[in-house]
Amino acid sequence: MNTELDLLHHVLDPRVGYPWNPQDPDSQALLTEAEADWDEAETAQAIAAGWQTFSTQLDYVWATAGASGGLLETLTRRFAARMPADVLQQIAQQAAVVAASGQPMMEQLIQCTREILSGWDIEDLQVLARPLAHSLRDGEGEVLDLHLRSVRQTEWSSLSEIERARLSLAIASFAIATAKSQTPPQAE
Repeated sequence: MNTELDLLHHVLDPRVGYPWNPQDPDSQALLTEAEADWDEAETAQAIAAGWQTFSTQLDYVWATAGASGGLLETLTRRFAARMPADVLQQIAQQAAVVAASGQPMMEQLIQCTREILSGWDIEDLQVLARPLAHSLRDGEGEVLDLHLRSVRQTEWSSLSEIERARLSLAIASFAIATAKSQTPPQAE
């Protein structure tokens, strides 16, 4: 903090135009004085705190990337014939994030599919997602299987909007359940 205040003081001080001009003989004295005021312990603490924050963020990013990568492989193996790869990737990325969010199941499903089903109202998605959210909460796989079987096995582009919504929500339900099973429990 003192270093920042000193810098601000030197920048705003009207008496000193440019204190570190290499041609000025007084510049060496100013540099020597600045080095003497340098608090290495404070700087080391600031660097350590910044490194700890950066390390924590990096751990989170790597864990999320690893989880969504394995999840994407699982989704691709199971649903590649029914949904385009870019849509599966969006679902995998969102599922990896929302699985650890602690949000209600319905909100997790809607957040996973919001970008894919951007033309849908939230209320309409809630109606379609409700049975899947209950099955996720209760651990029943039959509802998921029923949803998957209710959608024709054809190309994504030939599905109706309602079929795309049902299929997207069903795959998101599977993705969230898979992401939760792949995420190790956190120690409290």
